[in-house]
Amino acid sequence: MGFLSAYKHLDNLCRDINGVGVSGYISDMEKKPDGNLKVANWKNDYQKLKQYRHIRNQIAHETYADESNMCTETDAVWVEGFYSRIMTQTDPLALYRKATEQVSVKKKTDNTVNMQNVRESTKSSSNNFSRSYNVGWIVAIIVAIIVVTAFILHKFLLSEVLS
Repeated sequence: MGFLSAYKHLDNLCRDINGVGVSGYISDMEKKPDGNLKVANWKNDYQKLKQYRHIRNQIAHETYADESNMCTETDAVWVEGFYSRIMTQTDPLALYRKATEQVSVKKKTDNTVNMQNVRESTKSSSNNFSRSYNVGWIVAIIVAIIVVTAFILHKFLLSEVLS
């Protein structure tokens, strides 16, 4: 397959995905400013796509341009390889989506664990408060019983002595 055929093949696939084509794929990449941090070779793929779109546009619109003087077989191989990467979901946007989904799942998991820890901590604090609250009442009741018993004994002993 020559360069122009490979490019058209890729452009049609991208159009099926994003409704625009290779330009839409490039635009989608531009909307991910942290793509080069999350996906290896992001910048290289982006630059290659822009370069090949430019070459395709020159071949299509300029009288001096044709495949023989604008590109090599290596260029066609790269475009075909990029098509395959999209089909196997190993292209930059697919890898970006996978990377951000993993981060999102990890954050959800961390948030769930943190909420469970907060609930357990609150429950534990609540139980500790209830226990200390109950112990305080029990001590107060015991002290009251002792005071009342002492008062009764004192009255009883005092009445015995006087009689």
